[in-house]
Amino acid sequence: MVCYVSAVKQAAVAHPPLRSVFEFARVEALAPSASTMLAFTLTPRGRSLVDEAGEWVTPAGGYSVQCEAGGAAKTAPAAVTVV
Repeated sequence: MVCYVSAVKQAAVAHPPLRSVFEFARVEALAPSASTMLAFTLTPRGRSLVDEAGEWVTPAGGYSVQCEAGGAAKTAPAAVTVV
């Protein structure tokens, strides 16, 4: 499972990446039709961006989070606002 974050409403970086990986997990030996629960935390480091001066910044604003498994199953995007 790979989780991505997109900075959709922030003012610190003029051209943020379309999306960035903020966390991932590998699930081993999952039987057919079985499921497992995974939890991910979007930390300040996970939503950090590099500004035009080459400095890491963690701007307040709106973010979109989406996870996918193997490029097939995707979660619905979740909106996150950081103040």
